[in-house]
Amino acid sequence: MSTKKLINTMIENEFRKIQEFKETDDMKNNKEIMVDQEWADMVFHKISDILPKDKRFYLYEYESVISCIYAELMRYYFKQGIIAAFKELECLKDYSEVL
Repeated sequence: MSTKKLINTMIENEFRKIQEFKETDDMKNNKEIMVDQEWADMVFHKISDILPKDKRFYLYEYESVISCIYAELMRYYFKQGIIAAFKELECLKDYSEVL
């Protein structure tokens, strides 16, 4: 396995660990995100309620596509954050415990 592939695999594994074991609990403690999530859920259900049943499929498909895009953006920014930490934020290495 090439070094690049190994590093990318390690980054992906760490991303998945955070997503699976930390994300939900951390987000529950973020009031802004919880308010936004409640608002988004309310809007989604209101739209779903006014759509004819045979058209709701499109709303659910839209939600699915947006979720996929969001997940890919999270992966992108996670990886870019790691790259930035190694390249440009080396001066912070002594403070990793604080973060």
